[in-house]
Amino acid sequence: ALADQLDDRFRILTGTDRTALPHQQAMRATIDWSFDLLAPREQHLYERLSVFSGGCTLEGAVAVAPPEPVWQDEMLDLLSSLVDKSLLTVDFAGTRPRYRYLESFRTHAAEKLAARGETAITARRHAEASLAVAQKLERTYEFEPNDIEPELENARCAIEWAIAGGETSLATRITCGFTPIWRTSRGDAQPRRWLEALLPRLEQRVEPEIAAYAWRALASLRQGTQKIEAAQQAIALATMCHNPAERVAGICLLTSGLVDAGRLDEAESADEAALRLCRQFGMLESQRYAKVAEIHAFVAVRRGRFEEARRSYTEALLLTLRFGNAVAATSLRHNLAELELLLGDAERALELATAAAGGARRMHLGRFEAISLTNVAACSLALSDTGGARNAAHDALDLAQDAYPWAAIVAIQHLATVAALGEAPQRGALLRGYVDAWYRARGCERDVAEARAYETLMAALRERLSESQITALTAQGALLTEEEATLEALEI
Repeated sequence: ALADQLDDRFRILTGTDRTALPHQQAMRATIDWSFDLLAPREQHLYERLSVFSGGCTLEGAVAVAPPEPVWQDEMLDLLSSLVDKSLLTVDFAGTRPRYRYLESFRTHAAEKLAARGETAITARRHAEASLAVAQKLERTYEFEPNDIEPELENARCAIEWAIAGGETSLATRITCGFTPIWRTSRGDAQPRRWLEALLPRLEQRVEPEIAAYAWRALASLRQGTQKIEAAQQAIALATMCHNPAERVAGICLLTSGLVDAGRLDEAESADEAALRLCRQFGMLESQRYAKVAEIHAFVAVRRGRFEEARRSYTEALLLTLRFGNAVAATSLRHNLAELELLLGDAERALELATAAAGGARRMHLGRFEAISLTNVAACSLALSDTGGARNAAHDALDLAQDAYPWAAIVAIQHLATVAALGEAPQRGALLRGYVDAWYRARGCERDVAEARAYETLMAALRERLSESQITALTAQGALLTEEEATLEALEI
C-alpha cells in the first residue's frame, strides 16, 4: 500500500485527517514555516529547483530560472541563502558545487511549483538544460564521474517528461546525447528501450538528421543482425542529409555488426568505404578516423592479420589520446590486451587487461571494466590459473548482467570452462548450451579470442563426459533463461 503512494510522501506523512502522528505533522509544518520566511525570489528558486532529481550546478539553476538577467546576476547569492537556511545541501564531490534537496524538501518544492502553475514550463527548461549537457558531452571527452552520475538522473527525468508530453524530437536528442556515457556507466537496456519507443514516433523524413543519429545510437546498443539493420538505417538517412561524418559513424557500426555475424567479406568492403570517406572529406586527423582505425583492426583480427591489427589499434589509441577521449582509450587498451593474448603473450596480456579494468573502475565505466575482466579471465585460463579466471569472470558477470550482454555471455563461457576443467563438467556443458543458443539467437559468431577459449572448453568437456552426455546437457542448457544461466554460472 505504501509502495502505491510513494510519489506523494506528504500525504503518507500527514494524511488528510487527524490521524497523523504529531512529529509527522510537525515536519510538514516546519518546512512550511521555513518556506514562508523566504524572500519571494528565494521561494521562486526553491520551487523551480525541484525539477532536478540529480541536483544541479550553478549553470543548471540559471537554466531553469525565469529568463530575466537579474536571476543570473543574483543566482549564487540565492543558492547560498537557501543553503544557509538548510533548505538545500551542497555537494563538493565533483568539479563544481552541486546543490541538492533532501527528498522531502524536493517533494514540498514540487507541490509549491505546481500550485504556482509553472511545472510544465520549468520541466521544459530542465529538459533543454539536459540537452545542453548532452551536446557538451558530444564535444568533449573529459569528464568527472561525480559530475556525470547526477546528470544521468536528470536526463532520465527529462527524457521521461518529454516522452509523456509528446516531445519526441527533444526526447530523442537527449537520449542520443547521453547514450555513449549511459551505456558505458549503466548499460545498454534503458537507452535501448527509450530509442525503440521513440523511433516509431519520430517523423524521420521531416527530421532525417535526428533520425540518423537515433538509429546510430540504437545500433551501438544492439548485437549481430539487429546492429546491422539499425546501422543500415542510420547510413541511409545520413546519406540523404549529405552528412559524411554521420555516414562514417554508421559504417563503423555496420562493419562491427557484420564482423559479429561472421560476414567478413562485407565487413572488409564497409571498412574500405569508411576509409575512403575519411580521405575524401579530410577526416584523417579526427576522432571519427580513430574509430575507423579501431574497426579496421577489429576486421584484421578476425582475418588473422594480428600485426596489422596492432598497428591500427596503436594508431587509433594515439589519435584518441590526442583528443583526450579517455573513454575510447580505455576501450582500445582492452582490445590491445586481447590482441597480445592472441599473439601468444598471455602474461603481457594479463598485465594490460588488469590495468584496463582498474582504469575503467576508477572512471566508473562499468561496461569496459566488465569487458576487461573477461579478458583477465581468458588470460588466467591461458596461464592455467582457474582460480584467477573464476574470480575475474564472477566479477565481470556481476557487473554485466542486465546491462552489458556481450560481456555477460563471455563471462558465462569462461565460467563454463572453469567448471569443465574442475569438478563440475556437467554444469560446464549445460552453460555451453546456453551460450551457443545466445549466439544463434542474435546471429552472432564468437570473435577469435572467444573461439580459442571455446576450444579449451570443448576439449575439457570431451575429456570428462561422453558425447551423448554433452549433447543432452547442451540441449538442456539451450532452454535456460538468462536468470537461470546466470545463477548456474555464479554457483561455480
